Amino acid sequence: MRRGVTGVVLLAAISACGRIGYDATLRSDSGTGGGGAAGVAGTGGGAGSGGTGGSASAGTSGTAGAGAGGQAGSVGTGTGGSGGTGGTTGAGGGAGACALATYGGHTYALCDRPLSWINAAADCAASGMSLVRIDDAAENQWVLTNAFAGVPASDNQSTVWRWLGGTDLTVVGEWRWTDGALFWLGGSNGSAQNGLYANWLANRPTSGGTASDCTIMQHNTEGFWTDWDCARLEPYVCERY
Repeated sequence: MRRGVTGVVLLAAISACGRIGYDATLRSDSGTGGGGAAGVAGTGGGAGSGGTGGSASAGTSGTAGAGAGGQAGSVGTGTGGSGGTGGTTGAGGGAGACALATYGGHTYALCDRPLSWINAAADCAASGMSLVRIDDAAENQWVLTNAFAGVPASDNQSTVWRWLGGTDLTVVGEWRWTDGALFWLGGSNGSAQNGLYANWLANRPTSGGTASDCTIMQHNTEGFWTDWDCARLEPYVCERY
């Protein structure tokens, strides 16, 4: 159904990573005093010297003669617990607000989270998709039916319209899909190009070089398109093709 994709290189990417740490734990056994040798009026043993990382306690009193110092405690050993691994990131920045569906062998993401056209295109690209390209009336009807499935039939307010992949941001009057395919040339009196499909509302698109440079689908029985301000925050439809 489609030609190859060059895609819009509009990416916004976020990543998270964990850290692994190791903490050494040192331990020591207390030293004990040595026994004194036989002699006259022995005195108590002196304190033993501390082991590395451990503490020393005084030697016990000798029965006779000078007591020898206690031996140093041995160095305790231990390995710190390993840190937790980083959590995995979710697929697609707006994945939580998008429902996946298939049609004609292609995968679509129907996204309710409102974004500008540029950010919507970047969000699609982050999931290996593009803003939807519509090639015929049957696909247009499928997108209309499924993208607006939760919208009341009478609601055609602009807040529920869905961004499509068409734009003339590069050259005013040259309407192209995000893969670069030219599908319409001119304003409301223009014409479809290269045998490609278009479904503009009457007197659309405009061609005055205003901010209305991005294609959006209205919620009406025909799923007509209009040119719209790219900075407006709207739901959108992605497609992998």
